[in-house]
Amino acid sequence: MEGGIMVIKQESFMKNVRLHFNEQGERWINELPSLLSYCEERWEMRIEEPYHLSINYVAPATMKNNKEVVVKVCIPGVEFHDEVIAISLFQNQRMNALFDFDLNKGIIILEKLTPGYTLAEVGDEQKETLIAARLLKNLHIKVPKECPLHTTKIREENLEELVRKNPSGLGPISAQMFQKAFEIFTYLNQ
Repeated sequence: MEGGIMVIKQESFMKNVRLHFNEQGERWINELPSLLSYCEERWEMRIEEPYHLSINYVAPATMKNNKEVVVKVCIPGVEFHDEVIAISLFQNQRMNALFDFDLNKGIIILEKLTPGYTLAEVGDEQKETLIAARLLKNLHIKVPKECPLHTTKIREENLEELVRKNPSGLGPISAQMFQKAFEIFTYLNQ
């Protein structure tokens, strides 16, 4: 924080948000400092410098009781709602705990895992893949009968709409990559 206002310094993050979310992304970037202030007040925390960002704002924070957490601020919407539901379903499944969230503002407060390294920091693609495969193998739960998560069929329909609206591709995603992803979704849903 600089003078009570969080300064967003990662240009690639802002570029990605604008690319993926257009005008909504621009509004969200402008609202982000007040969203971070809201987090600090509501949860009595001090937010630190963010991690390397892609399209969500993710930063470590320290609560008033010195508990370390991670704050994730996203653009609210279907994907964010599904993420909160999925994290809730996976509690007690070797995942960090979900402490709190605000669906309307797109905020998740998670337990901070220490040491908290990313797979990319392993530095060996084969080891990274094996670690990810072991983790994914253990992340299976029985789906509740009334599960509100979107199915892969709905995701396929969303992707089909994106392909239709962006016949030349979107940003770094070429038309061929879009088409290949759509074919894979279609194949998986047969």
